[in-house]
Amino acid sequence: METLYFNNWHIAELIGSGAFGSVYKIVREDFGEKYYAAMKLIDIPQSEDEIRALSAEGMSQADISDYYTGMAQEIVEEFKLMSKLKGHSNIVSYEDHMVLPKENGIGWTIQIRMELLTPLPEYVQKHDMSLRDVVALGIDICKALELCEKHHIIHRDVKPENIFLSENGDFKLGDFGVAKTMEKTMSNLSKKGTRAYMAPELARQELCTGNVDIYSLGLVMYRFLNHNRLPFLPKYPEKIKFSDREKAEFLRFSGADVPLPQKGGAELGNIVVKACAYSPEKRYQKPHELRAELEEIYKHIPEESIECKVENIPSLSGHYIATGEEERTINIFRTAVPSMKSCAEKSFVEQPEEISPIQEAIAEIQETMPEEPAGSEERDESKGKGGKLWILLLLVLLAGAGVVYGYFMSPNNGVPDFVGMKDEKAIEILKEKEIQYKIHRYYNDDFDKGKIYKQSPESRTEVNEDTKVVLYVSKGKDTRVEMPSLLNLKKSEATESLDKLNLKYKIKKKYSTKYKKGRVCKQSKKTGAKVKAGTTVTVWISKGAKPKKQTTNNSSSSGGAGSTQSSYVSVPSLTMYTKSEAIAKLRNQGLNYSVSYVSEGYPEDIVTGQSIGSGRSVQRGTTVTIYVDNGE
Repeated sequence: METLYFNNWHIAELIGSGAFGSVYKIVREDFGEKYYAAMKLIDIPQSEDEIRALSAEGMSQADISDYYTGMAQEIVEEFKLMSKLKGHSNIVSYEDHMVLPKENGIGWTIQIRMELLTPLPEYVQKHDMSLRDVVALGIDICKALELCEKHHIIHRDVKPENIFLSENGDFKLGDFGVAKTMEKTMSNLSKKGTRAYMAPELARQELCTGNVDIYSLGLVMYRFLNHNRLPFLPKYPEKIKFSDREKAEFLRFSGADVPLPQKGGAELGNIVVKACAYSPEKRYQKPHELRAELEEIYKHIPEESIECKVENIPSLSGHYIATGEEERTINIFRTAVPSMKSCAEKSFVEQPEEISPIQEAIAEIQETMPEEPAGSEERDESKGKGGKLWILLLLVLLAGAGVVYGYFMSPNNGVPDFVGMKDEKAIEILKEKEIQYKIHRYYNDDFDKGKIYKQSPESRTEVNEDTKVVLYVSKGKDTRVEMPSLLNLKKSEATESLDKLNLKYKIKKKYSTKYKKGRVCKQSKKTGAKVKAGTTVTVWISKGAKPKKQTTNNSSSSGGAGSTQSSYVSVPSLTMYTKSEAIAKLRNQGLNYSVSYVSEGYPEDIVTGQSIGSGRSVQRGTTVTIYVDNGE
């Protein structure tokens, strides 16, 4: 007999396997309509090896059973956090869970039901990513991290495999809580994965803040902008050797300056490089800081493909580059991380250093000077001072000659200071000096419309014929409003929300299996987008599931199955809600309820279970028993 999950869900297919479990696409059917979700299955313990390892440490069967029971309880605690994040447009929505004891009495099987989304690696295999897509990804995940910050959550595992896409094109962050608890409590036998996106201080197991997630997000964006290669790997299209990976990871964890990615330009590249700076103090400290810079650049980023090749997309296994060579973990943190000086001595950096004319002159002088005898401690101070003065004089002359040469031979004598100047005047000066330029216009509360508030490069920077000056011109104060999420709202709630923001709206209707009849199922403007007052937003209201054509049967009576469809409702998810919240949800569905008090170690008044599983279709008026913890 086929196994049913959450009472009436069936496994449709395996989506993938991660470090701590497998993810499946599940389906249920009501009156001919199919509904889909995702389910993660986690086994505690994951293998008999773990039990044998604990037994070898002297633990009895009862101790081992208690050990894994405590682990399961910690994971269930994490579900409370997941329920708090529920409903955010950039967080994978947690729907329900079940914790089931294993048949042999040791361990648990945990089932987690979530919304069904497309994993980022799978999406990239079928679609081209543009530069705008990469910036949009950064903006959306920053919003997710802002919510994490609000609830004092450090995700610690931001990577492509934990980023998903919705039908509306929103990027969502998933895999909350469970991985953190599993890593903390499970034995080393079951730990898997790679440090490909991990911040250095997290890898060293130091105390860290939420900007370790900013670091990881920066590396995700960097990889997309760098032909699918992490920092310090050979530039595309050079081939990657295994030793290149060792060197790249060593340099990244040793504090070497991250080079700009090959795609996206200097402006976007500098933002990404700052996000994944080695020192936490040099990164963006808060996700909203990174989001603000990405939103500013989003408007003028071109729709340019970043050529992310399918065969190099990271798989669910966590390996981070596909070159046909064997993967292995580099355990460089068992010993102290060497200084950058020792890195240079070991010739990890093989790029030739540019030598200025003055440095060449110093080298030549040093070669002509006689070496001091080894072991000699007494020197002729007058000769030493005279030699130093002669060298110093030569250096001054050389430096002075360079300054004079640079000033008179440079056609532009450096970039003028344009900040605070009107854009027309700045353009006139640039044309006179024959300097290339580019104009970006953004809203800015501190500068009047038409005035320059930032420039790149900075003033007095020496330029040549290839230099291009970028000017940022203010469009005045930003009076736009942020588009709210209208999904799952009633029509009246949605229109009221738009009225408050002085936005116009157009109402349309469409069939939807995901949203109930009368609820918003789609909106024309993306959640979080900045829109001008008076903008018209199209809102689609769900007509419910599209009805199937009924075959006429003359022998059937008017009281047949078709006439009872409307009397069936779906049982809502009630676990981890308070008693009053659960009762309100049941009443809203036209269901009756009874309360049974239990003592399972949860806070008082929290619903720990329900007699009829969520998602099951039952007749209106059916009684659902809720199990409420008494807090004892």
